[in-house]
Amino acid sequence: MSIIPRLKCPPDYSILSFRFVECKKVGIVKGISKEVDVDLKDFFIPVTEYSERRFTLKPGQVQRIDAGNLFNFGEQNESYSFKPDILLNVANGTTHVIEIYSSEDGELLYTTSFTVVLSPTVPDFLTAFSNFYNLNTTLQSYVTFSSGDIATQSFSLTAKTAGVKQLYRFIFNSATIAPFYHPGNLTVPYRKWENGRLKIVFALALYADKFTPTNQKNFQWAFDDDYKKLINPKTWNVKINTNADPLSTTITWFDSFDANGNLLSYKTRPAYNVFVNDLIRTDTSNASSFISSIDGYTINLLTDGIGTNVSNQLIQKVYSPNTITWRTSGELLTLTGGEEVNSTDMLNIETIWLKNNQTFDIEFEIILAS
Repeated sequence: MSIIPRLKCPPDYSILSFRFVECKKVGIVKGISKEVDVDLKDFFIPVTEYSERRFTLKPGQVQRIDAGNLFNFGEQNESYSFKPDILLNVANGTTHVIEIYSSEDGELLYTTSFTVVLSPTVPDFLTAFSNFYNLNTTLQSYVTFSSGDIATQSFSLTAKTAGVKQLYRFIFNSATIAPFYHPGNLTVPYRKWENGRLKIVFALALYADKFTPTNQKNFQWAFDDDYKKLINPKTWNVKINTNADPLSTTITWFDSFDANGNLLSYKTRPAYNVFVNDLIRTDTSNASSFISSIDGYTINLLTDGIGTNVSNQLIQKVYSPNTITWRTSGELLTLTGGEEVNSTDMLNIETIWLKNNQTFDIEFEIILAS
């Protein structure tokens, strides 16, 4: 059977699509005979933007495929949950303070307080806070309030603008001699991907010498997230202040503030720095443990304590890769993601780093799309 190109237009000219634009099959051929093929006439991936570029890597050179403005960070409305058990028996007349900080510089953006006045129509804290929120237009401009479980008086605060990072601190029973502080627990980050994602990464290696042996027609590549874990040292010492001791499986971390009430520890809070199942220790001890849960200012560990009972200990991540996993590809590498429909979808792909592992120059032709 001869190989006959099959030309068929995309289903919709109004959208950009990554697809084979001429013969819409791939397969195995011998001479002019087709042994086997896969029909790709219906294959396409909708894209919004694209970029084409060429560059040359010298022997041993490593370069990131930087997509620039094409990167999709999956911006979403950041949300923090609050579930302080102390509120189960909140007293009538207690006062509570809400503080909102900028994640860029720790500036105190807004603070307000309200007092609980219980009545037949306001039977609990959650109802009182909901009523207060509905009347406070300034608070509404920063966050959306959502009631949670009535039994535990839980609730959440969600940033009004997608892609905006904010920090919070609740001071419950602020007028008492033992107020309860809670920074909230991050439930939805302000973006899905810190380093950005794409739908298409297409890399074609062009070897100038047609007589290059086939076993030298290859290059190496590594995923962006893995590479950045190695070259970015902040993943090791996250500088979260704690009072960890060698016996307890529960440790407390601390915020710090300047004289004007601005947050000095805005970069070193657990959110975005340490997570459940991370292996951590402090800078004063070699003992380490996995994190089982994080609730407010409390970090719970799976095993015995990790600290030395001294002040100003800093939490460190124990795991940090010391080598990059380089994968080998021949003349062509194609990585594809998918079209996201729901807010919980995470179908886009990270970019890659290319490495010329040969003794001669390699030119690359790249197509990126998001």
